[in-house]
Amino acid sequence: MNTIAQDQNTDKQLQRLAAQRYLYSRAKHVLEIQVTFDLLTPIVIAVMIAIFPSFDIYGAFVAVAVAILDVTLETYQSSRKKQAADIQEIFDCDVLILESHELKKRRRPMTETIFEAAKRYKRKDPHFSALKNWYPPIVEEIPLHLARLVCQRINCWWDSQLRRRYVQAVSTVLVILFIIVLLFSLINGLSLAKFFLAVLIPLLPTFIWTIREFLHQSEAANDKDELRKYAEELWEKTLINEYSVAKTTEESRMLQDEIYNNRRTNPFILDWFYNRLKRENEEQMNVKAEELVNEALQSKL
Repeated sequence: MNTIAQDQNTDKQLQRLAAQRYLYSRAKHVLEIQVTFDLLTPIVIAVMIAIFPSFDIYGAFVAVAVAILDVTLETYQSSRKKQAADIQEIFDCDVLILESHELKKRRRPMTETIFEAAKRYKRKDPHFSALKNWYPPIVEEIPLHLARLVCQRINCWWDSQLRRRYVQAVSTVLVILFIIVLLFSLINGLSLAKFFLAVLIPLLPTFIWTIREFLHQSEAANDKDELRKYAEELWEKTLINEYSVAKTTEESRMLQDEIYNNRRTNPFILDWFYNRLKRENEEQMNVKAEELVNEALQSKL
């Protein structure tokens, strides 16, 4: 029986969504601090050295201090990301009625942890308004094994779409950053040697970060695209009766494993970027969900 639309809005499940959203946000706030230091520190050091050549020794000290801080913050945000992914997996397994593997059960955060994180989230959203109808309610109109596939496809599409847009933004930042550095050097009449030693080399961490972010986010988007295509293949095989309900459920469980692993390891998308595209993505998500539901209803499965 398909009760996804109702189950996802129960207080228990909304608390889980609130907890994972809060933990993700905390981790992303830490990431924002990391990004701020990683991007701005080299720029500030480069400018200071260009203006005050004697600052090079102090610049090196600052760079080392930032590197140590970065490692500490990375450990913190990574642990929060894994906790949030574990809570999201509990939500999905319960709402989509998927058997949870024993190893994942052992990773489940304690009820107290979920309750405390949800309580903190509730300060800004007392009624969990932003979390209701996590999956399109229209999926209640089709059998569970098909509704589950629609929800899993949504998970994959949403993440891939967000990351591809993020990659475009990162690429733009990289180009703009290079232009700014070049113009700064030309305006100040720096020699080629001075440009490399005082400006370009201190900026290498910034360029490396943007390039790394571009590559990692692109890889993550490609992985989610593959999972989305796999969900669509399962959908087609089920509609033509090539796969039984039991077989589709088994394949959905394996697909969920991949979704879960990606959540624990994929790089973050910052909240401001997520919120900027949320409304647009929700509209597209609902349109596609309605299309799939109608397709299933017409197939009379």
